Amino acid sequence: MFFKLQKDFPYLEEYRQKFEIDEQTIFAYDGQIYSNEPLPPDLLIHEEVHLKQQSILGADKWVKKYLEDEQFRLTQEIEAFWAQINHFKDRNQKAKSRILCARVLSGNMYGNLISFEEAMKILWKSQKT
Repeated sequence: MFFKLQKDFPYLEEYRQKFEIDEQTIFAYDGQIYSNEPLPPDLLIHEEVHLKQQSILGADKWVKKYLEDEQFRLTQEIEAFWAQINHFKDRNQKAKSRILCARVLSGNMYGNLISFEEAMKILWKSQKT
């Protein structure tokens, strides 16, 4: 896995057309992570899940489907958020992470796919104690 700056992400313009992208947005693509800042371990795990997903489908096919298919995007993000949340061993850290992840999953970053309440319910299932 390699790290590159966000500006070097090959699909940056396509993502900008679909989502609200800022300088902190992170992308995973074809064995590389595009970020303007070092990632904390939980976000690194999230992005590694996307790299694994892409290795199964093919990176370019994955990106195309991710951009076009909201249900596919949702399933891919849920899997990555579950891994991110379960990175934490402490029950309180998991709970805090779940709230933060639900806010992100239900927000503009992913196209307002689901409500915050729905995201909380889905991500609750991932919280192993």
